[in-house]
Amino acid sequence: MPQKRVTSPSSSRKSPSLRTRGGQRSRGSRETLRLLLEAVAPSLLRDGVTAQQIYDLAKDALIKSAAANARMASGKINQSKIAAATGLTRPEIRRRLERSGNPQTVDVRALDRSTRVIEGWLRDPMFLDEKGKPRDLSLRNQSCGFPALVRRHSGDIPPRAVLAVLQAKQLVAVHDQRVRVRASKRSLAESSKNALPEVAPYIVDTIRLASRPAANLKYATKARLFAESPKDELLLTETVVTAIASAIATLAAPDGQSERAKPSQGTRQLSIGVTLIASSADEKLSARTSS
Repeated sequence: MPQKRVTSPSSSRKSPSLRTRGGQRSRGSRETLRLLLEAVAPSLLRDGVTAQQIYDLAKDALIKSAAANARMASGKINQSKIAAATGLTRPEIRRRLERSGNPQTVDVRALDRSTRVIEGWLRDPMFLDEKGKPRDLSLRNQSCGFPALVRRHSGDIPPRAVLAVLQAKQLVAVHDQRVRVRASKRSLAESSKNALPEVAPYIVDTIRLASRPAANLKYATKARLFAESPKDELLLTETVVTAIASAIATLAAPDGQSERAKPSQGTRQLSIGVTLIASSADEKLSARTSS
């Protein structure tokens, strides 16, 4: 009589506790990503970064990270392993890996619609005068005015909606039913400047350290300091910077030594990051420290 094969529940499916822990970690990672994106979203919108561009950058980042753990003994990258980890197709992974070493150009179709309109206005001969400068455009002229510019370089977005965005960004001025461009190629590049790129390297270092499996957050705090005037702000900034620099110097060179001796094998490293940011409204000055 043939024996009936009995399959152990543990061999046919994952343990509920493992699934629960994996699901909790996944939800935690998604929540962390949501908070990070919400924090940088205002800056991204101001600079005309679109959802499509974020999606493309996310793909490249995931592929780069997965590729670091998918190299075979021959030195080649196991694209199937990357596909399994990222959910992307192998043809797309191959294409992105091939171009990873080449400078990337921004596809004008993926640019923010209002930025596309200004770019077109600055270079499209149809909307330039005899000197190559952008013409003032009529809001009523459908054939060669502002509505035509929007149709040509923005697609199906209503001209009034594009105009409202351009006015909010202070890229155009409207007078007597005519629109004048206030931006130049140089000012467009300069308008995207903000403090975020300057502090990004420090934020990235902190995230990389915290993302390591063995990372253990020892201490984190945020202090809000208030200054009533620019002079008070300057004095407060100097006081904070001097105090922190003195503390770091003391930690780095204890007992009068010029520098700490080279750490022995197995010594743990503690990283200290300080960001001092002046802001308007009710948060005049905030100092954040983490270690």
